Amino acid sequence: MRVAVAWTADRVCEGGIAPGPPPRLLDRVRASIRARHYSQRTEKAYVHWIRRYILFHGKRHPETLGAAEIESFLSALAVQGKVAASTQNQALAALLFLYDLHARAEPGAGGGEESGGCARGLRGCAASGGRASVAAARLGRRAAADPRSD
Repeated sequence: MRVAVAWTADRVCEGGIAPGPPPRLLDRVRASIRARHYSQRTEKAYVHWIRRYILFHGKRHPETLGAAEIESFLSALAVQGKVAASTQNQALAALLFLYDLHARAEPGAGGGEESGGCARGLRGCAASGGRASVAAARLGRRAAADPRSD
């Protein structure tokens, strides 16, 4: 007779999933990336950038961070880290993935026209205000200042 065995992050339980603490943030990110069949290198890069983002802001949870923190992280990468634009774009993609994942986890959350997001999509936002506006639109918040009003 065979017994069904389910594996969890911390233990094995016969016949089902073991009760225990919910999976940690980076474990949820990894599971979501794998469910979407992204490559292993994408998973490694996204987890790396999300970890650096969290450490940059003193180990604060991303739920407490917003568009201004994303902008400061990306600016620090460019100014202090002297990274290329493509590296900055990769970091932004990882953070947008993280916040999209978080928005899907909570019903009613997420960007959209009614919540102040960009109705034209990612490319339209990028053309109208750069990386900070993209991050703000994807988070469902407006940027603090419109760069076109100068």
